[in-house]
Amino acid sequence: MAMLKQGEKKVITDFKYVLFGYQGRVDCDVIEVYSGVGARFLKEINGALQEILFISGTADKVELVQMHGLNHYYIRVDSVNIYAKLIEEDIKEPSLRVGDKIFITNNSDLTFNLMIGFAENHPELPKVLPDIQRDFEYEVTEVVNENIVLIQKGGDKRYMSRDKVTTLEEIKLNAKLWNERKRERGVK
Repeated sequence: MAMLKQGEKKVITDFKYVLFGYQGRVDCDVIEVYSGVGARFLKEINGALQEILFISGTADKVELVQMHGLNHYYIRVDSVNIYAKLIEEDIKEPSLRVGDKIFITNNSDLTFNLMIGFAENHPELPKVLPDIQRDFEYEVTEVVNENIVLIQKGGDKRYMSRDKVTTLEEIKLNAKLWNERKRERGVK
C-alpha cells in the first residue's frame, strides 16, 4: 500500500497502473504528488516523461485503496477516486500508427459489406474499392493511447475508440476468417 503524506513530493515507480475512466485505458508507471496542489500521472514516452493525467486537489495524501482481488485498486487523491489495476504484463505497442488508413465501423454497413465482398471475391470490388477508399477512408493523425486515436478526412477530425475503427487489412483478415467458419459449418 503506497501512502504519501502532506508535504511530500514523491515519484512512485514500483507499480505499473492501468487507469480507467479518462479516455479509456491508460498505462501509467510514474506518479508525482505535489502537496496542496494535486497529483500528476506521468509516463515515459520516447525517453521523455509526459503527463497522462493531472488531478487537482488538496492531495494531503495519495493512497492506493485496495478494492477487490489482489490487484484492483482505487488511487485516491483528495476526494477523487480513479479506478486502477496493477498490471504485470509488458505494455503493448499501439496497434495503429500515425498515417494508417482506417474506416469507421459504426456508421453504416460499409465495413461488413466490404468484408463479404472480399470473402466472396466479388468481381466488382476491385473496380469500386478506390472510390470507397476515397469517400470513406480516414487517416490516423494522432495515437492518444492504445484505445483512442484522432482521425481526419479533409476538415473532419474526430477522436475515436479503437473498437470503432478498422483497417483494410483487418477487413481482409475477417473475410478470411468468415470463409473458414463457413467451411467448418459446411455452408457452401
